[in-house]
Amino acid sequence: MLKTNQGNLISLNGYLSTSRSPDVALKFAKGSTIQATLCSVLYQIECNRQNIKSTIFADITQQSKYAGEQEVLFDIASTFRIVSINENLSTRLWT
Repeated sequence: MLKTNQGNLISLNGYLSTSRSPDVALKFAKGSTIQATLCSVLYQIECNRQNIKSTIFADITQQSKYAGEQEVLFDIASTFRIVSINENLSTRLWT
């Protein structure tokens, strides 16, 4: 099902907490509970501040209790395009 969404848009119903650190993001993705009908997905989000007009996001590293997470928070209903999606067999994640 994930592969069929390549090229499409994705929007979430709440705030999206992300990390600028790939290691932190991978830790969270691998730490989630895996059920037979669910899988973990690790998104790589690219934002060009000059071209973004409607997506609101903020680096909240300085306000976070855990500065090492390098947290970036995206506003409710931020929309992203899925450019590519691949299954990584070594990490058991979709990226």
